[in-house]
Amino acid sequence: MPAQRIARSLAAASKRLRLPEAEVTQLAKLAGHVVELDLTCSVEIDDAGWATVTYSRQILNLTNRPIKRLTRELWFETTDGPLTIEPSSNDERKVAIQRTHDMNNLSKFACHISPGVDVGDIATISYLCRGGRFVHDHYWRQAVPRYTRHLTLNIRHHGVHMLLNCTAIEEQADGSEVSATEDLLCTDDAGDALITMTRNYLQPSQAITLRWEVSRATS
Repeated sequence: MPAQRIARSLAAASKRLRLPEAEVTQLAKLAGHVVELDLTCSVEIDDAGWATVTYSRQILNLTNRPIKRLTRELWFETTDGPLTIEPSSNDERKVAIQRTHDMNNLSKFACHISPGVDVGDIATISYLCRGGRFVHDHYWRQAVPRYTRHLTLNIRHHGVHMLLNCTAIEEQADGSEVSATEDLLCTDDAGDALITMTRNYLQPSQAITLRWEVSRATS
């Protein structure tokens, strides 16, 4: 029975991830959903502004059927044509990218997962994107499509003289906004600006927006 498999999976996950009993109880209330136990997005920006974006999603299947397909989209204000999206190497499962809609700066796609993530199972799905560029406006908006236990955003901006400012805003499901700067770490490192943002227990329709300003060394 799916309910029994989910219960066994939560018991196993609590040991594997060292989850407190209260957190296991919260996850049990999300039966019927795909839960992102851990979502990490890392954005590497070179001296000219071109970016490589890498996603790693650890998902827990609390539905009553295997998960074989996850839909997502990526957008950049400036690109050199349609974005390049490809799976990262992962020995656990094979991921194939299906393009469903492409414009120069917007790509909608699906991750086909083989074998599928069975009822109650945990799997990590990874992919990366190239072809987007940061020019004048430096910001990253991360939408949250599913219940997310832990979100990490990493930005490394190469070739800057100084990180002048960085802010973080959390958008609520009802459209309101709250500051999230208490979970934001911004530093300089030998010509690179480093920004790390962590946030826990997010709900569908929320989003996190990071903004930063940098100065460049004069030649």
